[in-house]
Amino acid sequence: MRSVILDTNVLLLWLVGQLEPSKIGAHRRLSEFSLQDLSNLNKLLEEFHYHLTLPQILTETSNLIGAGSQVICRGATEALALYCNRIVEHYRPSTEVVSSPVYLRLGLTDCAITMAAERGATVVTIDHGLYGQLLKDGLGAINLLHNRTPVRFR
Repeated sequence: MRSVILDTNVLLLWLVGQLEPSKIGAHRRLSEFSLQDLSNLNKLLEEFHYHLTLPQILTETSNLIGAGSQVICRGATEALALYCNRIVEHYRPSTEVVSSPVYLRLGLTDCAITMAAERGATVVTIDHGLYGQLLKDGLGAINLLHNRTPVRFR
C-alpha cells in the first residue's frame, strides 16, 4: 500500500483548501500557491492509500494555522485534529534525527522527513533542498510546484 507524507506547507495548503479555498494565493502563508496547485494535489493524493506524518510536521502546521482569533480560517484547528485521527504518525527521537549527517543542512523537520521516507513513503513538498536530498537518497519525492511547468515534447 502506497503512503504519502505531506510536508508542512503542502499540508497547510490541503487543509485550508478543503475549508476556504479563497485563502489560497491571498493569505500570506498561502501566497505561493494557486487553486490549480490545490487541484493538482487533490488528484495526486488519489494515488495513495494512507498518509504518514511526523510530530514535527504536525507542530509546524499547527503553528502556521494559528489558534483563537489568529486562526488562518474557520475550522482549521478542527480539521488538523481530524487529520491527526486519520493518519499514521511516525516518531523518531530528536536525538536520532540530529545525529543524521544531513541534519545541519536540512534542519530537524526535513531531516526527520528523509528518515521517515526510508519506510517507502513518497514525500510531497515545495522545499527544493528537501526534494533534492530525497532524490539524492533514492527516495520517493514529488515537488508540487513542478506541476506548474508543462512538459512539451517535440
